[in-house]
Amino acid sequence: MKRRLINFENDEIPLVVIPQFEEKVKRSQAHYKKALENVTSIRALYNQQLFDQAIDNAYHAIFQAMQALITLAGYQVISKHHNDVWTIFKSMFVDQALGDQDLATFFNQNGMISEEFYEEARFIREIRDYIRYEPEANANSAITEEIICRSTQIYEKLLKYRNELEHFLSSKIATNLRS
Repeated sequence: MKRRLINFENDEIPLVVIPQFEEKVKRSQAHYKKALENVTSIRALYNQQLFDQAIDNAYHAIFQAMQALITLAGYQVISKHHNDVWTIFKSMFVDQALGDQDLATFFNQNGMISEEFYEEARFIREIRDYIRYEPEANANSAITEEIICRSTQIYEKLLKYRNELEHFLSSKIATNLRS
């Protein structure tokens, strides 16, 4: 199967995934750092602009972390299943059409690896809707704490997946060198 000039053979994760993953992690880390700086500033002197920036940066940190995780999971899943999976995957995450029914269909087809991604995607939609429809939210609201807490949890997952990917690639390289 060939997608975006990437060959999927023997269920291997293509090497091109590494720079894509790293780039998304760096973007996520940058936004997360800015969000923490915003929150620190808010504690010293609250104003609506700083709060809006904190929410925006935390949201983008979560979004980029999600994209990094999806980069790994997507290639793993796509390499193991039929072409229709790519169509569903692209419509959900590449085109950002995150519909509940599409997500449910995708996860039912592709097993437990995707359960966490459904939960995170749903959380991102909730945050987006909250920000959109609750402009009176303030710096003391529970949603601020939840965003920071959730993005921290996602970083733990990012590190876990990064280690797994590095181990996988190291094994593949060692196997190829011995061959």
